Amino acid sequence: MKWSTHKKGDVKPAKIAKSSAKTISILIKGKFEVRFSDVDKVVVLSELGDYLAYDAGKISHIGESIEDSVLLTLRWSSKR
Repeated sequence: MKWSTHKKGDVKPAKIAKSSAKTISILIKGKFEVRFSDVDKVVVLSELGDYLAYDAGKISHIGESIEDSVLLTLRWSSKR
């Protein structure tokens, strides 16, 4: 579990997690954009409680804070 704050304009560089982790990010405050370049998709979290769930170990993504933002991210292993 990770609580993160991002200033407006902050960009998280593209990365793929090294594990087979599932991820859910929940917007607590602000406006945050996530771009998935592998599948040409953009998701904007803009209202309290908006969330995004994805397989962090299989897809490259870039995050950008459109406004000062707070996110709660949960990650867990999807191996069974």
